[in-house]
Amino acid sequence: MKLKRIVLVFLSGIVLLTGCSDGADKQTKVDEPSEQTERQDNAVSMDDSGFNFRNIDVTIVDQTDVHIRGEAKGPSDVLYYKVELDEVLVEETELPLDHTGEWNAFAIDLTLTDDTVESGDIPVLMLYGKDEAGNIVQPNYIGIDYVRQSY
Repeated sequence: MKLKRIVLVFLSGIVLLTGCSDGADKQTKVDEPSEQTERQDNAVSMDDSGFNFRNIDVTIVDQTDVHIRGEAKGPSDVLYYKVELDEVLVEETELPLDHTGEWNAFAIDLTLTDDTVESGDIPVLMLYGKDEAGNIVQPNYIGIDYVRQSY
């Protein structure tokens, strides 16, 4: 009786696994992207008011000296940032970029106050662009974790 139960559970498992097959062994044709699609993927539209970021590196020395390096690409030659922790610690600051629509290296150097460090809370750097009306567009947030990242 116990053997029948084991065999029944085993066969049920096989049926279940067979029924859940995703068909990965079937060959499917993948369309190659057209030249026009590739150009669109590589282009930055002037209508796109957001920035893209890459290679962001945050270095913190002695819990107060913050160095942020990275690259940004967007429709404007000005990037904005501010630092917040319950309130604004660093007011909105313009960060000029060399080229519109291309990757530009940027650097931000900040000093956290002793009060900020003693609070134990993590301040946040907000990087963003602005639209023609001056509204913040697509903000990106980076925690300045001076507790875990400090050297």
